[in-house]
Amino acid sequence: MNIVIAKNQEDIDRCLEIRKAVFVKEQSVPLELEADEYDFESADCTHFMIFDEDRLIGTYRIICEKKGEAHFQRFCILKDFRGEGYGRAALREAENFCIEKGYSKITLNSQCYAIGFYERSGFIVVSGAFNDAGIPHTAMEKNIEPEEIRKKKQLFLSQKELLDTFLLKGAISKAQYDKSYGDLVVKMGMVDVVSNTELEPEKNIN
Repeated sequence: MNIVIAKNQEDIDRCLEIRKAVFVKEQSVPLELEADEYDFESADCTHFMIFDEDRLIGTYRIICEKKGEAHFQRFCILKDFRGEGYGRAALREAENFCIEKGYSKITLNSQCYAIGFYERSGFIVVSGAFNDAGIPHTAMEKNIEPEEIRKKKQLFLSQKELLDTFLLKGAISKAQYDKSYGDLVVKMGMVDVVSNTELEPEKNIN
């Protein structure tokens, strides 16, 4: 198996033909709903081509809808090649691409029958079922970060927890806590993530 990025409109058109075979012909999705503004070389979208030797057998695309979030879309494998591990390998490649590009989260809308497939790759359900092109879907997502960043955040949280303990026990004042916490945020480069509730100073500490 080989996965490459579509280089031009001809490649994108080949990806669209795979999607027509799966979504339009096999699943009866109207063509006007399947093809859209992202199926052009000029669009801010990356299309991927999945090959079995020299044969194109699958495709997916990734767009950025929100800062730091990659949206994984239009993933399909030709029927004769399913169940052979191509899907799992494609998800791994997609995740590696997103990490390299600096994304921290991958989102997708899964057809409900495929929820288990994505869950086995670490995605979680974040919505109830909804209808998309006549097919039940649910929103899913996965937080992704390089290992070194995960370890850095864990260290940051442990240091913050220590400061919280000192404050609760009266070992430091609130002013000292605020200064030490602020210094810690800057020193460890956590400015962009402290807006998350688990990284904020304790609201119930006086």
